[in-house]
Amino acid sequence: NKVSINDILGHKIVIFSFGMRGKTESSIDKRSLALRQLFTGYLIMLIANYNKSVLGRLTAVFLEELQRFMNHESSGQIVNDIVSGGRKRNMITFLITNSPLQLLDLLEEDDKSDLSKHTKAIKNNIQGLILGKLKDRTSERIVQSFPEISECLPELELINKDPDFKYCFLVHYRGESSIVKFEIPPSLINTSMYVTRTDQKE
Repeated sequence: NKVSINDILGHKIVIFSFGMRGKTESSIDKRSLALRQLFTGYLIMLIANYNKSVLGRLTAVFLEELQRFMNHESSGQIVNDIVSGGRKRNMITFLITNSPLQLLDLLEEDDKSDLSKHTKAIKNNIQGLILGKLKDRTSERIVQSFPEISECLPELELINKDPDFKYCFLVHYRGESSIVKFEIPPSLINTSMYVTRTDQKE
């Protein structure tokens, strides 16, 4: 359904859904996905400019499934533009992925592709990290890519293996690190805030 841009500007929360329904990029039309990502990037910039110049407020942007964007050169450029130009627009950008190795592979020194260049530029603009439970090898590779958290590897291994650190995350921001625990109140577990598919409900 058509939506006027005036219906979007000024709203405190705007959610863009690509309707992937669990499918991978290889199983859907690449041009269609690229267009959706292109329009999303354009609208994010438009909203951020409006929030800054008209409303005088910050814009928080959450890009989930980042690895999906970094599968295509055009959408990788969009994320790069959002991250590198976001501060000028008073944007706070959170890049979220459950496949960090897919992104780290693009950071290999001998990879000269444009997608690798976008990924490296994005990495250079990252000011903080939030890391949850991973495989130890994945944690080690992340530490190799982000030497500023090298001293946190023992804590990451605890989060990966120790039951006492279940639901814990390592938060690192501007040289300071801490372990925080995330717990969902029982009254909210089965609400739409945390359950995204009907078959997940108990």
